[in-house]
Amino acid sequence: MTKEIDRALEENHALLAAAFELQNSGRIVSAAKVLRRLNENLKYIAGVIEGSRTQPIQSKAPPLRPRPTPIAPKPASGPAIVPYPPQQQ
Repeated sequence: MTKEIDRALEENHALLAAAFELQNSGRIVSAAKVLRRLNENLKYIAGVIEGSRTQPIQSKAPPLRPRPTPIAPKPASGPAIVPYPPQQQ
């Protein structure tokens, strides 16, 4: 399995170099074809890795706790509303 992945990774390296060269020379359509092949390789590698897992990866993060409900602040004593525009006396 690792030989298959190594071969695909080496091909990906060459595909990336070719795509950059094609794109820099203005051959966008050809670069897009090369990038499609790169995408296929990446999907293949992901599938091989997914298929090799026997157990799900366990997260080491602690379980999430529900957030406490915020408590509304107590109203301040005295008038809280100030008229706008301020009234002249």
